[in-house]
Amino acid sequence: MKRSNKVLVFIIMVLMAVLFLTCGPNGGEDKPDENKPDENKPDENKPDKVKKPEFDKADKSILFVGDKVKITCGTEGATIRYTMDPNVTLEKESDGLEYDKNSEGVSIETLGDITLQAKAFKDNGKSDTEKAVYSVRIVELKDVEKMEMVEIEGGEFKQEEVMLDGFTHSISSFEMGKFEVTYELWYIVYTWAKDNGYNFQNAGMEGSITGGGYFPNYNNIGKEPTSENKLHPVTMISWRDAIVWCNAYSESCGYTPVYKAGSKILKDSSNATNCDKATMDAQANGYRLPTEGQWQYAASNKGQTPKDYASGATANYNDSSACSEVAWYSSNSDDDTHPVGEKNANALEIHDMSGNVLEWCWDWKADYPQIEDTEKETDYEGASSGTERVNRGGHYTGGAKLLRITKRLSMEPKNATLTCGLRVTRLTKSN
Repeated sequence: MKRSNKVLVFIIMVLMAVLFLTCGPNGGEDKPDENKPDENKPDENKPDKVKKPEFDKADKSILFVGDKVKITCGTEGATIRYTMDPNVTLEKESDGLEYDKNSEGVSIETLGDITLQAKAFKDNGKSDTEKAVYSVRIVELKDVEKMEMVEIEGGEFKQEEVMLDGFTHSISSFEMGKFEVTYELWYIVYTWAKDNGYNFQNAGMEGSITGGGYFPNYNNIGKEPTSENKLHPVTMISWRDAIVWCNAYSESCGYTPVYKAGSKILKDSSNATNCDKATMDAQANGYRLPTEGQWQYAASNKGQTPKDYASGATANYNDSSACSEVAWYSSNSDDDTHPVGEKNANALEIHDMSGNVLEWCWDWKADYPQIEDTEKETDYEGASSGTERVNRGGHYTGGAKLLRITKRLSMEPKNATLTCGLRVTRLTKSN
């Protein structure tokens, strides 16, 4: 054989060897390794991963003593174990307490900051598990400062404006907050409310303590109360926020909410239409804003205070000393709100009805009823419609004229400012 032919045969044999080694004897198909496990086939001996438990309340929320927290797990058939003891790790299926899925939830009975841990198990604890941790602050409303109520016996008085005659108004007995609603009380109820189906247009703030930023987006809006300023009156809330908050306050205390949208309890202050058309359940025993008549009746000591005085003052608004004894206003406030109750109370033991912050009332701003002197209105609730809601009492940046018990101011119900808060009322137990 010629040398060239031998070379050609050698090359062909090399190529065939390479082809055989590359493709294998099955024409390019890899022979499956019978000893290698199929990665797509589930391992019958390894259970599915158990899902992380979930709580029905938001983390870092505020609850009241006796409130319940529900725990669920998305893995069918899983057992949930829970504990509030920080020394229990829930590493074993025997750790903690077994959650009753048919219950209304875990009842929290201890005051203070609580951590609730939960873990789900299945198949004798063999599954991979992930622990869920829920932080909550448990409070008791009766322990919150400056939320006392004063009972006011009903009667008749002349409801007037500064420069105008008014009308005779018969007022039924009622209770009124001894203090303006503090930011601490607002925040506790507001936080509870958000976990219980309520929604707010504004989160509120500690008085005039903005923390920087610009209107209406101050840095301190909605922040947790501070020890230094928690007793300042709440500000940066609208009239709509105020009535929805009153409903939440009522419900959290076990009372019947007052304000309704149609037949339903009003729970959303961002719904302008429902709020502005809200009705009052006259027989409900919950918290509410004062009517303008109730406010002036209490501010005037049932009509005994002269119309040009601040509430509780011993002389008219031109006497700065008399005003400063009972009110924070432009002459003495240093342009800031102050903790409620620092000034002298009026004759009914109610503080800050003049000064510190304006207070929302229920009524639409409108002319007073035109009736004969021999006639009277009974528990008058104001006009049936309007564009602005009344607020009363003057404020920390306002002059002495605004402190007068007959001075009427008003704003649109959507407005939230640094100078306006609220005070609550309730029906008396005898009503």
